[in-house]
Amino acid sequence: APASLPLRPFKGDLAWPVTGVVRQRFARTSTLTQIASNGIDITAAEGTAVAAVHDGSVAHADTFSGFGKLVIVDHGANAFSIYGNLLEIGVKAGTQVDTGQTLGQVGQSVMGVPGLHFELRIDGEAVEPLQWLKRR
Repeated sequence: APASLPLRPFKGDLAWPVTGVVRQRFARTSTLTQIASNGIDITAAEGTAVAAVHDGSVAHADTFSGFGKLVIVDHGANAFSIYGNLLEIGVKAGTQVDTGQTLGQVGQSVMGVPGLHFELRIDGEAVEPLQWLKRR
C-alpha cells in the first residue's frame, strides 16, 4: 500500500468534505438545546459530491445502522474520518483515496433532511471536527 501522510499535522488545515452550513454541532453530552453528537451534520443538496478530507484507505463502504450508507477512511496512526447519510457510495473497501477524491454523494438524514454526517476519530475517541477543518 502507498505510504500516507499522518493526519495529526493537518489539524486546522483539512478541506471540508462538502460545502454547506453546519446544522448539528459536535457535542459530547446532551443539553436542553443540543443532543449528544460525535460529529457534525452539514447541510448540502442531495446528490452533492462528498470528498475525502485527507489521504487514506477506505476501511468501510456499506450501510451501517444509524448512519445509512457510510464510508470510513483510515488515515493511519489510529485516525479515521467518517462520512454518513450518503445517497450513493462511490468507493470500495480497501481502495486508496487521495485528499479531495469523491467518496459518494450527499443523501438524507434519518429526519429526512439532506446533509452529510461527518466525524473524526483519533485514538478511538470522537474529536471536534471543526478544530480540524479549515476556517471559513
